[in-house]
Amino acid sequence: MKGFILALAAMSLFSLYSIFGKILLESVDPIIILIVNQALAGILIIGVMDLFRKIKRLTHASRSELRVIYMLSLMSSVAAPLLFLYGLSMTTATNSILIGKSEALAMSLFAVAFLREKITPQQVAGTAFMILGIAVISTRNFTSVAVNPGDALVLLSAIVYAGGNVLFKKYMSHIPAEVIVAMRNVFGAATLFAISLLIVNPMAAFHFAGVLTPTFVTALLCLVVLTTISGQFLWYKALEITSAARASVSILFSPVFGIFYAVTLLGEHLSESQILGGILIVAGMVVIEIHIRQIRSPIKRKFHLKLKHHRH
Repeated sequence: MKGFILALAAMSLFSLYSIFGKILLESVDPIIILIVNQALAGILIIGVMDLFRKIKRLTHASRSELRVIYMLSLMSSVAAPLLFLYGLSMTTATNSILIGKSEALAMSLFAVAFLREKITPQQVAGTAFMILGIAVISTRNFTSVAVNPGDALVLLSAIVYAGGNVLFKKYMSHIPAEVIVAMRNVFGAATLFAISLLIVNPMAAFHFAGVLTPTFVTALLCLVVLTTISGQFLWYKALEITSAARASVSILFSPVFGIFYAVTLLGEHLSESQILGGILIVAGMVVIEIHIRQIRSPIKRKFHLKLKHHRH
């Protein structure tokens, strides 16, 4: 039970990403937000989780493994979050939260295509529910032919995230997941910084310094400390003391947390299409979770963080 509670707490923190992101996007470009967030998070995660020894082992990794890690970084720490934040800047936090859950749908389809998993009736039903839910939200109950560009970018982001997860599962599952997360953030921040030199106006750095208001700084620190670091810490701690199958059930609650935050913290109002689409998406997530439980290995895989213990 403790492991599930920790996983649930992690989901409650992960669900704040859209909220803090929406606040920060009012002042600076998405790429600046990502560079600061991932650089700080990567460094702090390595220190908090005592990963220096584990990361050192990567010096013995083959070139093909290092290429896969970097490709994973490009997908999960550069392309996907950039697409998500640019999409978030053009749509509501509620839409980004709900449509972002299509990552489960993409993961399920990629598993069939690349991991040779068999299609089950639950997978077909879950896919249908989620596609219908996304369509309802994006077209406002089919009253609009044009799809919001922000919704489309969030959907594309979810697909890229799912591709990164499948890449990890297929090629890098022998490396501790927390090490991949840390390196993903560090590589991602370095790549984003290089990209920013080419596409971001140099004055953006001065603009960033000029928007360091209490609200902005609080949102940025919360994004780094609560969502990125604390969320991942609690998630891997949950995987350490319980099975991945039990921990994954908490993911079903993430849309509820996200919508609650969007309504209470950002003052967004739920439309009929968002309520109906949200119900369909959550229903699809539940059905896909049933599918995952059917094909998942009965072996309980756990991660051991080997955290530092400080004497008081």
